[in-house]
Amino acid sequence: MRLNILHGMHYRYAESVAPLPHTLVVTPRESGQTRIIHRSLRCVPDADVAWTLDVFGNLIATATFAEPTRDLVVTGEAVVDHGAPEWPVFAIDPEMDEKREDRIRALTAGFQMHLTKPVAPEELIVVIDTMVPRARGAMP
Repeated sequence: MRLNILHGMHYRYAESVAPLPHTLVVTPRESGQTRIIHRSLRCVPDADVAWTLDVFGNLIATATFAEPTRDLVVTGEAVVDHGAPEWPVFAIDPEMDEKREDRIRALTAGFQMHLTKPVAPEELIVVIDTMVPRARGAMP
């Protein structure tokens, strides 16, 4: 799947400022599933841009601005080919009935309580009431 990514920021100041160097991460990281086809970075006012990689493989730009400005604009553009399969979609029924074996597995694993969604407020209050005194009693 081909994706066009536009990342922009615009700072407007009340008076002219001399921007300090900006560290920018405006393009995606290339990987086995993501291939960068095109990337560009535009700064207004013009900036001297130095590129480097961080320890995670992200492309980092450091933009150093030579002149004062009242408007600072940075625009990063990238075209990527994203080859990962579409995210799997699972049908989940939030009204699904609780299964007895789920409750048994949770309690056997050491959970003090087992609630299923949707949770009735009255049931939640009972659970909290039974657990809070136990926790308070354990405190020094």
